[in-house]
Amino acid sequence: MLLNKHLFSRYSIDWKSDLDSYFDIDPVEGTISTNELLDRENIAQHNISVVATKLNSPVLTSRVAVTVHVLDINEFPPELASPYETFVCENAKVGQVPSLLISFSVYFRSSYHEVEKIV
Repeated sequence: MLLNKHLFSRYSIDWKSDLDSYFDIDPVEGTISTNELLDRENIAQHNISVVATKLNSPVLTSRVAVTVHVLDINEFPPELASPYETFVCENAKVGQVPSLLISFSVYFRSSYHEVEKIV
């Protein structure tokens, strides 16, 4: 006879390890999910403590440390302003730059503007 292990345990996150409530846990399945948008630039890793409690004996508990690494994505990739067309003379010197492409990234949250020159 197979017994469902979830019938005997309940899962929770120790609130002291997740003061900002970034995460939630399904008390029956133990599945951890996010409550807030995560931003690697602010916090690259979260350390939470998950507690399993035996239903018929709440004094019997087990704890495990869970480290959540936040992967970085490029939310604001550089963009080219428009299609470019340029001309160069047939007798141009080696190394002559016919034009510079300008890319830009706009960070709306911090109002920071970055300009890069790409040759």
